[in-house]
Amino acid sequence: PTLDGMAAVLPPSSAPRAALAGRALSLSTAFALAWPVPEGTRISSPFGYREHPMLGRAQLHTGVDLAVAEGTPVHVTHDGVVRRASEDPVNGRVVIVDHGHGVTTAYCHNVRLLVAVGETVHAGQLISESGTTGRSTGPHLHYQLELGRQPTDPVPFRHGQAAVAVAPLPVPAPGVAPGPSAALKKAFEQAGAPEPSATELE
Repeated sequence: PTLDGMAAVLPPSSAPRAALAGRALSLSTAFALAWPVPEGTRISSPFGYREHPMLGRAQLHTGVDLAVAEGTPVHVTHDGVVRRASEDPVNGRVVIVDHGHGVTTAYCHNVRLLVAVGETVHAGQLISESGTTGRSTGPHLHYQLELGRQPTDPVPFRHGQAAVAVAPLPVPAPGVAPGPSAALKKAFEQAGAPEPSATELE
């Protein structure tokens, strides 16, 4: 039985406890995530607001860019199901994996995809090779974590790292877009669609 299934037969007064249990399952899944490339890989662009290197405007960078050479093996960070394995002009060749409990990860700009939509994958499995496809200034892997469809800095959730408080997204400066584009949310909501539109994950 799933948490949702059990919560459905409990009295309404149990809803807050069920919500807390769901949050605990989500965080425990997120804290079990590994890293998609070797641990010592440099983060060339961290999570947070930045001036987009190609668009020239302030925008939320919804993941981390990992500086790896083209063809570097990319490994899924936890067990899950592939919801998207396709290509678009912005993200290039991208894989999105659903790990359950509201935890989703994305791997963008690959040169080669090695998994298909609907495939069950296991932690550490090779799912792609990094590249510079899509809107990219050079070879790297854009790695993104979402908790409950909310982009979240993946660094605090690296497996084996000390657990730290996950801060809310910073408030942008006046005139800066308040968060990720509507296209970003659409990409995750439509994960697994046969013909996803060109939506920006970063």
